[in-house]
Amino acid sequence: MLKKRKKIISLAIAAAMLVGTLSGCSSTGTENNNLESTPTAASEQQQQQQDTSAETEAAVVREPVTLKVLMNGDKPNDWDRILEEFYTRTKDTLNITFDWIWVPTADYKDKLNVKMTAGEQYDLVFDAPWMHLRTLSADGIYADLSPYLNNDAYPGLKDCFPEDIMKYNKYSGINCALPLFFSYTGINIVMYRMDWAKEFGIGTEGQITNYEELRAYLQAVKDNKSGVTPIALKDNRGFYHLFEAITNDLAKDNIYTGNLGQDIFFAYKLNEEETEVVATALPGDPEEYWEPFGGVDYWQQKLENQREWNIFCETDSLNQSDPGSLFQIGKAGAYIDTIDAVPKFNRLLTGNAPEAELGVFVHEEAARNMEKGAYSAAVNSSNCLAIPANSPNIERTVEFLNWLFESPENHDLFEYGIEGVHWEADGDKQYTTPEGVDAATNYNPNGWNLTWTPKYYRFSSDYTEYSVAYAVYSTELENFYISDLKGFTFQSDSVKTEITQNGAILGEVLAPTHHGILENPYQVMQATTAKMRESNVQVAIDEWVRQMNEFLQNK
Repeated sequence: MLKKRKKIISLAIAAAMLVGTLSGCSSTGTENNNLESTPTAASEQQQQQQDTSAETEAAVVREPVTLKVLMNGDKPNDWDRILEEFYTRTKDTLNITFDWIWVPTADYKDKLNVKMTAGEQYDLVFDAPWMHLRTLSADGIYADLSPYLNNDAYPGLKDCFPEDIMKYNKYSGINCALPLFFSYTGINIVMYRMDWAKEFGIGTEGQITNYEELRAYLQAVKDNKSGVTPIALKDNRGFYHLFEAITNDLAKDNIYTGNLGQDIFFAYKLNEEETEVVATALPGDPEEYWEPFGGVDYWQQKLENQREWNIFCETDSLNQSDPGSLFQIGKAGAYIDTIDAVPKFNRLLTGNAPEAELGVFVHEEAARNMEKGAYSAAVNSSNCLAIPANSPNIERTVEFLNWLFESPENHDLFEYGIEGVHWEADGDKQYTTPEGVDAATNYNPNGWNLTWTPKYYRFSSDYTEYSVAYAVYSTELENFYISDLKGFTFQSDSVKTEITQNGAILGEVLAPTHHGILENPYQVMQATTAKMRESNVQVAIDEWVRQMNEFLQNK
């Protein structure tokens, strides 16, 4: 069932302090006869309390410890300076130093597996569902972090990794990984030249707000900008998300998109209680498969739209591996991406053509209107932090992670660097690079491997004023609902053969249909699906349905 999810301060007054206060009030001494005095019983007691407090404080000073970290990626510029700043800030509290080992991404996956399975001791590692997180967690390699989550003793972890999120990030039944992400959805957009749209008189002062205006803009580029491709498509993406088959609003009818892998997508429908899959259909399936969905194949319109809009693409778009660069240098009028691509494109576009204005069209209506509850929050992260179970410093590592996520000041040190040196705040939600700082040598971490969290994420000042509002919208959980379906992961091993065979069949036509190249794309898809039916694709779908039903009935 789709569900929308929505500090105890204790005050202790020592009796001895009260007694001391009352004793002081009843004193008969005056300023004139208090030139010399002897300690009263109350003052002696207060002194004893202070001594005891000092002893207690001294007792909780942490023993020094060095945490060994295995991290994916290249060592960032100025990393040692960041660590020195951390040591300065925390030497009287955490008293932690690091043995931080960076491994290039190309080698990390294999090295992580070798080191973890060999039992090498590390205190913190990066892992991911697309690496070895599932298998290593199943083998008991990672520690259960549940005792430290939703725990007032660790407020940073409690705030940034709340129960409503962590329940969907369990591996082998336990919370052994902290998910790293900075937004709850990717806002799908089309970037375009707003200065050209103004020139053509399209949109409201160049702001495109619907498909009709976008098409008119692309046509104007085609007619008026010689040597410019109206919209640049990437070889393996085509029209990407510009035209969707299963749209978010279909969730109200319990209709969703399933995925077997290898780009084999299909529609599925749940019963009213959302406890069972009652129907499935592939793109191009015969009408009887689509009757439970209202008799409409949602992919037909998508395929036909792509074919119709192909007139705005490069003739050889199937071989275009870097369409973004065409847009950045003014050789394309539009490019399809997500909102997080804006700062890079804005910086490069205006750098190449100072007169250029980057326009952003949010093509999904619910997102464009920033509706609440229209989208399911993406709470399953592709990147995680884990603590190996054989670490001798589990609690000290947790203390560091709690510190990291306890305040924006702590978080920002590792995410952005030293304020005033590496970055400067631009309001509460953005940052900029200080004047005179060279981006090529500035602190350049990868937040996805250590620090990403929607709670503290700042956006580059290279976002346009229009686009940053949508970026901020995507970081606020109250704008979304959390679907129980998010916890489902299809295990495809038992039907790997069927998926491989049918993925090969679909692969013969997929890219051309994504680019709108084929003259009769829906008929081609119908023929392709018929071949997949003959190749037992239903066996894989049935296994997917069996696992989904089991998941739904046990959620």
